[in-house]
Amino acid sequence: MQEITTEVLQIAYSGFATTNGRMPMDVLGIGLRGQALLIHRVFQILYGDSVRVQVEVDAKFETGSLIVPVHILTDGIKAAEGILTSPAVSAVSNLMQILGFFGISGVTLYKLFKRLKGRRIEKPQDIRPDLNIDIPVEFLIRIYNDAEVQAQLRKTIDPLHQTGIEEFQTRREGIVIERVLKSDLKAADDAELEDFTKDEEITLDVEKAAWRRNLAWHFHDGTTSFDAKIDDDSFWKSVERGEAFADGDRLTVHLRTTARRTRYGTLRVQREIPTVLNVEHVKRRQQNLFEEGKEE
Repeated sequence: MQEITTEVLQIAYSGFATTNGRMPMDVLGIGLRGQALLIHRVFQILYGDSVRVQVEVDAKFETGSLIVPVHILTDGIKAAEGILTSPAVSAVSNLMQILGFFGISGVTLYKLFKRLKGRRIEKPQDIRPDLNIDIPVEFLIRIYNDAEVQAQLRKTIDPLHQTGIEEFQTRREGIVIERVLKSDLKAADDAELEDFTKDEEITLDVEKAAWRRNLAWHFHDGTTSFDAKIDDDSFWKSVERGEAFADGDRLTVHLRTTARRTRYGTLRVQREIPTVLNVEHVKRRQQNLFEEGKEE
């Protein structure tokens, strides 16, 4: 494998907690692992198995801020260069720009994260022309909206949740290319909480019932599975009278979703059902289907 660029690439965590060149190892570990997996995922989306990538750091950490040298090594990028642009020099430059190591005025994952407050790109118009895009928009949207990219990007900047760590930076040859401030992460966290917090009427498929009121049921909403407690007196009276539930039954409910972040930045989502509006048992639905068939 060979290094993708001869220039010095770095990431840095800055703030009064890092002035002596130290920070908690577990906090740094989350950030470094996030950065490595973020780079891996971007390469995987664009090149699949045609390019192998390896991310390394060395021991030349600098003090003042905690500055970590990053080395990106690849095999096979020339064979796949046309996915972004050609020749290979442009492809490498565009990749490094996306990852925040090249081009101060260009688009990066971090610039998009700050502008969108961590939200996904809903339409191409969400990407403003002044971001100086030099790659196809569909590739950029595919990369940024990818669930793994989103997860690892957040892990990369997760140390900003810690007291005394105020800024994340990407650098090239010691020059700061991109920065994410603690306030940027807080704005994204607040937006995420706002998006999660809602009251809605929704029909849910029962995946697992719970027979005690203090336990959560397991539901599927057509997209994701989750747990929610039911706190409806009349519903539980029906259960106490012997109404049985099975996998595939449906409940139309008032679902209340709230979220909060722990002191360490971890998102905690809580769902509860104050009112069950309607119950549809799977066996009853099957009988109705047969009855409709006889009428025809």
